[in-house]
Amino acid sequence: MIKSERIDKIVSALIIVFLFTSVDTLLFGTNKNQLFLYIPRIIAVLGIFGLPILFHGSLGKVKINFRELATLLLFLFLMTISSIINHENTLTFISRSLAIILGYSICRNVRKEVFFKAFDKAMIIISIGALIMELIAYLIPSLLLHLPKVYNTADKLHYTFYLSSVYDRNNLGTTLIRTSGIFWEPGAFAIYLVLAIFVQLFILDSPRIKTIILYLIALLFTFSTTGYISASALLLTYIFSERSSGVSKRLKRLFIAIIVVVLIISIGAENSELYSKVFGKLTSGTSSATTRYSSIFNGIKVVLDHPIFGVGSQSQDYMAFYVDSVGNQYSNGGYIITNTVVGYTVNYGVLFGVLFVIGTLKFVKIYASSKLEEIMLFIVFLMAYSGERFFSFLPFVFVFYGLKYKEIDYNENSSNKFSS
Repeated sequence: MIKSERIDKIVSALIIVFLFTSVDTLLFGTNKNQLFLYIPRIIAVLGIFGLPILFHGSLGKVKINFRELATLLLFLFLMTISSIINHENTLTFISRSLAIILGYSICRNVRKEVFFKAFDKAMIIISIGALIMELIAYLIPSLLLHLPKVYNTADKLHYTFYLSSVYDRNNLGTTLIRTSGIFWEPGAFAIYLVLAIFVQLFILDSPRIKTIILYLIALLFTFSTTGYISASALLLTYIFSERSSGVSKRLKRLFIAIIVVVLIISIGAENSELYSKVFGKLTSGTSSATTRYSSIFNGIKVVLDHPIFGVGSQSQDYMAFYVDSVGNQYSNGGYIITNTVVGYTVNYGVLFGVLFVIGTLKFVKIYASSKLEEIMLFIVFLMAYSGERFFSFLPFVFVFYGLKYKEIDYNENSSNKFSS
């Protein structure tokens, strides 16, 4: 008989593969070479069918939980109708559907503790790779020229050794070289790091200070405003949480020191390059900041005009109407929506967005020890989602775990057991 421990190891390896081939990565998400973009779709299909087969032994033994399945079908129904009404590109529809179904399949067939331990392992590897790349970029930048080159869909050159990458333009040779890890953009890496810190502090049995420090150092080199602020809010939540009651004063002091440093940078270092690159853009009116503001305010205007089924993936055309209108406060923010919650609501309607938010809220509720902590953690997630737009399965893993009614038990019945 294959024991549950062996199943967990196999599943953990698969989860790491899913993360490393996600559409949130540079190589498989925004690569100019279109062939690479098919890999996460293929991997998703394998995961969708492979996980239930691994768990149950065959698809014929899969037990359907209609309450859980109903939510998935509602998500897909809203996507399908929106795609038909808005003449969605077929490949785009398939890609986004696969991400949601994979998120559901993971939730349905993988215990939370197994998934998040695998997520933590993946982020440790990515963070170490990112710091190695940063070391090379600062000390031996000429070595980067000999690494594989990847151009993204915006035609930006990246140097990579797969475990991490650094983009060339306006980055190398500067005082503050931003790291992206394996992801398409430093801001995306920063959000993943914030989620990894959340996993360490609120999900795993006990936080490992060395791992948290690794994540915080990697986060520092993203120079991401959203990442810094979200991480500070997360650390503050943990300090006042019942979970930290048994934690050493040393660790609490470290977290408080980090928050204080962030505040000092944001308030008292206005003439420094670090302030300019990280916090100055909040009020400078630059495109980086106004794109975030535009995503919220102009995105909400699009939602109010198309509340039922949204506008599909054609949101840029609708955003342009408001962004280019006379007197718009965020007219230089661009047409792209860089907010995950607003983005899905604009694309597929209010009901889709509400389900997404409810699932996320219920997810953080699982790990919150009080109502205040639940609210604070939810705010952290909203802050994190406000900086980037994620199309991968990961946000839906949180949603479906939040909406899940029953935890997996490998020994529940004979259909869940395997013979070797």
